Amino acid sequence: MKACVVQELSGPSGIVYTDIDDIPDDGDKIVVDVRAAGVCFPDLLLSKGEYQLKLPPPFVPGLETAGVVRYAPPGSGFHVGERVSAFGVLGCYAEKVAVPVSNVVRSPAELDDAEAVSLLVNYNTMYFALARRAAMRPGNTVLVLGAAGGWARPPSSLPRRWAHAR
Repeated sequence: MKACVVQELSGPSGIVYTDIDDIPDDGDKIVVDVRAAGVCFPDLLLSKGEYQLKLPPPFVPGLETAGVVRYAPPGSGFHVGERVSAFGVLGCYAEKVAVPVSNVVRSPAELDDAEAVSLLVNYNTMYFALARRAAMRPGNTVLVLGAAGGWARPPSSLPRRWAHAR
């Protein structure tokens, strides 16, 4: 199978499109045929060896993907052919990626794969910032400056989804 592989920690110039070992369609993980992979800042940092997770080359970057289930373990609740998105696992810059069941969600029907994958890192980052770091509670006020683009939309929409945040 083909993948974008970090061969040296020099940033994007160290990434090579090449053949890698195929992923077996078995085991306890969902295998996703990748249709779209997000490009996010942690991927750049990983390719330069500057992310908090330090990986020696070669490795396949990519933390978020959208695609179609190729294999689903029994009892996972997912089925072959189902459109899904996955987050929080490396290897998404490949034709297929194996993902823990807990990291997979169904892609919204109204979004194409490129749109669905664009939500993952942005919304998870903002959820972490608002819910875990800021400990936002019902009734809190959130000020969002410049609510445009991928990083600004989540904090302007997430609080409204939580009970009575303004």
